[in-house]
Amino acid sequence: MESFRPRILRPKEPYDERIAWADNRLSPTEALVGREISLEREDGETVTFGFDSVSAKWHDPGEESTLVARYDAVELREGVFSVDVLLPEDPGHPLTRVALSLALNLGSGGAVLVRNTITLGDAEDFHQEIRPCSIVGSGAPLPELSAELVGRRAYAEYTDGRAAEHVYLNSRRLCTQGLRRFESSGAKLDDSTVWKLGDELYLLTWVQEWHPVGAALLMDFAGLRNAGVFMGRDDEGFFHFFCGARLGLLGRTTYPQGRAPAAPEGSSASMTLQPKIYRPQPPYEHRFAWSRNRVPSTNALAGRQIPLERDDGQTVTLAFDAKTVSWRDGEAGSVDVPYDAVELREGVFSVELVHPAVDGSPSRHVATSLALNLRNGTGLLVRHTVTVGDESDLRQDVYPCRITGSGASYPELSAELVGRRAYVEYADGDAVEHVYLNPRRIGWQSLGGNDVSSAGCEESTTWKLGEELFVLAWVKDWKPVAVMLLMDFERHRNAGAILGQDDEGFFHFLCGARVSVLGQTAYPPGYEPGGVRKNPVDMSG
Repeated sequence: MESFRPRILRPKEPYDERIAWADNRLSPTEALVGREISLEREDGETVTFGFDSVSAKWHDPGEESTLVARYDAVELREGVFSVDVLLPEDPGHPLTRVALSLALNLGSGGAVLVRNTITLGDAEDFHQEIRPCSIVGSGAPLPELSAELVGRRAYAEYTDGRAAEHVYLNSRRLCTQGLRRFESSGAKLDDSTVWKLGDELYLLTWVQEWHPVGAALLMDFAGLRNAGVFMGRDDEGFFHFFCGARLGLLGRTTYPQGRAPAAPEGSSASMTLQPKIYRPQPPYEHRFAWSRNRVPSTNALAGRQIPLERDDGQTVTLAFDAKTVSWRDGEAGSVDVPYDAVELREGVFSVELVHPAVDGSPSRHVATSLALNLRNGTGLLVRHTVTVGDESDLRQDVYPCRITGSGASYPELSAELVGRRAYVEYADGDAVEHVYLNPRRIGWQSLGGNDVSSAGCEESTTWKLGEELFVLAWVKDWKPVAVMLLMDFERHRNAGAILGQDDEGFFHFLCGARVSVLGQTAYPPGYEPGGVRKNPVDMSG
């Protein structure tokens, strides 16, 4: 049995960013010493930087005086620099720290200036301000938001044996996970921006969704290097780390025509990113059609009685008629519950049902999802318990099962989908992309007519029920929502349910889609996500 709850309903894990991020960073350069560079922002204001061997001096229109601070610069390719500055502590504002990151292309005249500001203490806050610029006199256009990295997967090896995978979902969302000695449970999805500064040259910025942490990385995919900075707060306090890595390309997704993620609006204006903990969350709305492409319901189970042995030793007996199933799971008596079933392939069923009110409590809802493979005698039972109201809660219990007397083994957690990207079309024009990051994390995003902000990275499990037949179960990280899907990659279909709580209360939606594979990432030996080479339950990396 496995149990999952959204992170909003359980203690957060300790957060620690203090690892070696600069072992593979290029050596600092003095190529900017003696230079004065004036940058014109998109608002018409000018910022002038002057560099000596130790310090950078500049005047920002937003400051009352000229500022001086130590800087660090890396030259990724000729005339292309990543410059990072941590401003000294301000005695008048001891809880506020400010850092600048400057991506500079002297050849093209383009630049992007990033200002990260963190406030510590009771009024904790973090925001990242991004300003495209051009070198005064260059005649260069301002850098613009770019979608060129969308669909690409790359890894950045910051120190030998530690790498991070980047999955560029869309122009404003980046999914990352640790490879090699990182724990795969570190997979996450963050708000991000990508700015083009040259051929295969981009500034990547992001803020972590639920932590006061931001990053700015100049990514050179021609020279396969990056450089930049991580900044924020962890359990030990404020941190500001220079970083740099060797890059490797893992692959690129090709989307069906007209189904690629939404492109940016071509903006060259400044923008600000903030973690979600510091800004209002947008309204949550899951009430739209999920079942237009669902396989038609079947009554093929009518008249059958199926006894199941759960992996905890308990027996569940199900007796089906055309509309209801009589359910007995060791409790006194049985309950007749309406059900819905689809047959994805011969003898393989997805069954959904919602139980009557528990103990007469209208605030507690229980639903069961059942995946059955009658051909090999295996099954998976997923019990969802949703409590709405002042004490809202969600719990997903997953029980591997076998049909009594079949002699089958219990289904096991599987890592076979790791690295795969799938296109799941629930209705014509409305689709979701699945990115199977590791055995315990799935990334997803809406495609077609949906907004680019509709994306997530959730805690999940994958269970094998047959050849190219898997049960995928997950709970949303920060919302009381759960999903269970029977994925048939042989017949290119899925079926299941989405349930939980939204602004209108409890919901339970049947769903089903057409499924196609977009690609499969091949990791270099030794760089596989944690849990792939071991038992998927072992997530020690």
